[in-house]
Amino acid sequence: MSQALYTSMSGINTASQQIEVIANNVANINTTAFKASSVNFADVYSTTISYGSVASGRTGGTNPIQIGVGVKTSAITKDFSNGSAVSTGKSTDLMIQGKGFFTVKSADNEIFYTRAGDFSWDNKGNLVTSAGYKVMGTDSIFSTSTSPNQPTVYVPSSLISVVGGNANIGSRNVADLNGLDTNITSGSFTVVLNNTDGTTTPVTVSLTDANLASDVDTMVGVISGQLSAKGVTCSVGSGDTAGQIVFKIGDPTTVKSLSFGASGDTSNFITATDIGNSVLDPATSTYKTKILDYSCSITDVTSAAEATSVNSITINQDGSIQSTYQNGDTLSVQLKADGQTYEFVYTTAEGVAISGESLSVNQNVAVPANYVIQMATVTNQDGLLSVGSNLFEAGPNSGTITYTVGNNMGAGAISSGYLESSNVDLSEELSNMILAQRAVQANSRVFTTTSDVLQTITQMGR
Repeated sequence: MSQALYTSMSGINTASQQIEVIANNVANINTTAFKASSVNFADVYSTTISYGSVASGRTGGTNPIQIGVGVKTSAITKDFSNGSAVSTGKSTDLMIQGKGFFTVKSADNEIFYTRAGDFSWDNKGNLVTSAGYKVMGTDSIFSTSTSPNQPTVYVPSSLISVVGGNANIGSRNVADLNGLDTNITSGSFTVVLNNTDGTTTPVTVSLTDANLASDVDTMVGVISGQLSAKGVTCSVGSGDTAGQIVFKIGDPTTVKSLSFGASGDTSNFITATDIGNSVLDPATSTYKTKILDYSCSITDVTSAAEATSVNSITINQDGSIQSTYQNGDTLSVQLKADGQTYEFVYTTAEGVAISGESLSVNQNVAVPANYVIQMATVTNQDGLLSVGSNLFEAGPNSGTITYTVGNNMGAGAISSGYLESSNVDLSEELSNMILAQRAVQANSRVFTTTSDVLQTITQMGR
């Protein structure tokens, strides 16, 4: 009989634990990205009076006779389904549309995971949580590990950028020239020599697809080879004409000027390079195209007069960042040709995008990993350990953690200007609370009844 006391006590204890879980859920109904917990129960090993028996020739089989000895909490699990989106209009408020976690690190270099994207920029340009934890960055869309030593998300508040013609234009592929509005097409174009004696000499220059499939030096060599017989040369510019192509009159005493283009031209070389609008430089007897290839060097601020300050910052669905500066230029990132790692892209206010070998960014200013938010996906989310402040850490049973970026490798896209609300269902919690309350009341009644029976038994001999 005394076992009934312990059995009813187990019912009271587990129901009380359920009420504690419900209380925590209800308390966090307005907590950003909070994940509600639920309690699962299991019966405790039963007292076996009889194991039962098999049927024999004369008697039938009997079933086991067992008396349960109570209940226990078998698991407390979190519901990691998405909460609803709450619009805030703040660009650093981020919501994950799907699976995944943001990765952050503490001042002690501990790595944590969170769904709460209520971030902000600190006075140094770091993206941080409300508790000051730095948001981790990455330069790769896939990694099996992370380290507190890798870069965090950071945007320089000011920088110095020097944009000009690329001195290495000759080695650049024609199709990769960043100063072209449209690619140069094959065909022919006309260069007219206006002679000093009043006559004109038109020269047709032909370009094939093969000429344009290589570097600028190859294309310029083909053009120069067809003009040199008439005393005109074509070369890659240098110095003040870096990034441009230069046409030079060989003998100004016989040729006073050049004209570019004719109605029968089939190549767009004249319009694509803007050579048709070029004016003769009498000092050098040259014409030059517009800048066909730009280079850019970005350094840290050594002179306030030359620096430009950040004006706005946007965050894309993959977690990549674009910072726009007061001069209208932007610094952002893009995937390299390998499709796996990121590189910087500097875009001028006029729309010229400079990247790859044409762009140099001093590491003291930023590295690509500063401009991409790292995300993590976890094999077993229920295995994560909650450490408070909307943070989780890896647990013994959390399984493999993969590091990636938004909208990749199973991680959801990032929405800027939104926060994820708590996924607590208040009506469900109140219903469960009533059931837990009734469980406490019923088990208390069993406890009282058992106590009364034991009291009656102790008085039977009087």
